[in-house]
Amino acid sequence: TKAANIKETNTIVVRHILGKVQVVVPLNYNINLHATLFYGTAYVNDKSYKIENNHVQIEEKTKDDNYTVNVYVSSFIGDVEVIYR
Repeated sequence: TKAANIKETNTIVVRHILGKVQVVVPLNYNINLHATLFYGTAYVNDKSYKIENNHVQIEEKTKDDNYTVNVYVSSFIGDVEVIYR
């Protein structure tokens, strides 16, 4: 998924059934990930979070004054990966 690099808070919503979801975020943005998975793993900034029939919220702040990307992912079986590029 490609999104515009707008100078405000952005929101990405992904509904997926099976497989890996990869979201690429610009380097100067903060991440607020909300992931709901039946079975899978969330990878954010070289950290992994095992999710089994649960919801997890992960917040990564690079700088306090930067803009935020809100990522909402709902999946049955699979992994969620958020990477900076």
